[in-house]
Amino acid sequence: MFRSAGLYDGRKVAAQVKSGTDGRFTLKPDDAGTYLILVRHRGVAPAGSETPYRSYTYTLTFDAA
Repeated sequence: MFRSAGLYDGRKVAAQVKSGTDGRFTLKPDDAGTYLILVRHRGVAPAGSETPYRSYTYTLTFDAA
């Protein structure tokens, strides 16, 4: 989880977490502000692919009060 810089203290990385085996995770920001969550899933590529893995990335931006 990344924190917006500028109006706050400038810390960029606010937390790093891994999901459980069920894919769930919990985040609770310490401070109010704007945050960006970046989620990445890496899996084996289909047979015959140019690379052995595929990486899928999703992002979510939110304001914590």
